[in-house]
Amino acid sequence: MTEYIVVFVTCGSKKEATVIAKKLLSEKLIACANITTDVKSLFWWKGKLDSARESLITMKTLKVNFSKVEKRVRQLHSYEVAEIIAVPIISGSRDYLKWIKGSVFFILCVLCCLIVPSEAQEMKTKKEIALPLPDLKGEMSVEESISGRRSVRAFKLQDLTPEEVSQLLWACQGITDKETGHRAAPSAGALYPLEAYVVKMDGIFHYNVENHSLEPVIEKDERKALVGAAWNQGFIEGAPMTVVLCAIRSRVTSRYGAKADMYINMEAGHAAQNLHLQAVALGLASVPVGAFDVDAIRKILDLPEDYEPVYLIPVGYPRQ
Repeated sequence: MTEYIVVFVTCGSKKEATVIAKKLLSEKLIACANITTDVKSLFWWKGKLDSARESLITMKTLKVNFSKVEKRVRQLHSYEVAEIIAVPIISGSRDYLKWIKGSVFFILCVLCCLIVPSEAQEMKTKKEIALPLPDLKGEMSVEESISGRRSVRAFKLQDLTPEEVSQLLWACQGITDKETGHRAAPSAGALYPLEAYVVKMDGIFHYNVENHSLEPVIEKDERKALVGAAWNQGFIEGAPMTVVLCAIRSRVTSRYGAKADMYINMEAGHAAQNLHLQAVALGLASVPVGAFDVDAIRKILDLPEDYEPVYLIPVGYPRQ
């Protein structure tokens, strides 16, 4: 019976739990999902006893699918550390277990028969791109960076180096204390609701804070599409890189309720200013962009429903 498992995942809201469950069901990774709301959770977090009202997803699937389920939940989940645990089904109704296998395993078998090797290779998840370690000592003082910061909308046709991309993302959202997980920008309750995406000529990437790496999302130059979503602000296409800050509000609402929006907006400002000043220190320029179609940006970046774009920051070498 150990080929069958039950997977438990807790979420910050009913909406998030529903999104995750529907996504896994649509991809045939699970056969069934039950959602229990208003679960009182008590736990240790960053050295302090904490509590929250959560929603619990109970999912039934095959053991062979667990790694795929775990990976997909991590991609969709808003928590910094998501609860994703599985227990074996030691016994059960023969008809029900047969239904589980028929709902997930049969579909996978059909796909294996139909996909040719080249297509199967394309379906493999792209490997993360490790970024160089950031420098902790620069050549320009904080005062000089503040004095030199200007909003620039004209950029040279020159790509950024991996070292520059690394330094900018670290200044914006990077971890500065590995023991506590604290980041470069302050966050209310150290909840860190922001996720950073990068739009470049070679595609769209998600910044993995924990690994200080880039996760490929789309292998296509979407800068022109980004211009359309930002009400035709053409200079965005000319920037070699645009950082898109997205907010997962459930990370904050579970603790701060109605004040969540204020705290998230403040944090986006903190992170953006860090990036602007770091750009100046690197001899680069940037500009904050707040006028855009949220739904259009979400579609371009292929974001989960609960990821809300809050800031666009084009960066590059200033054109004289």
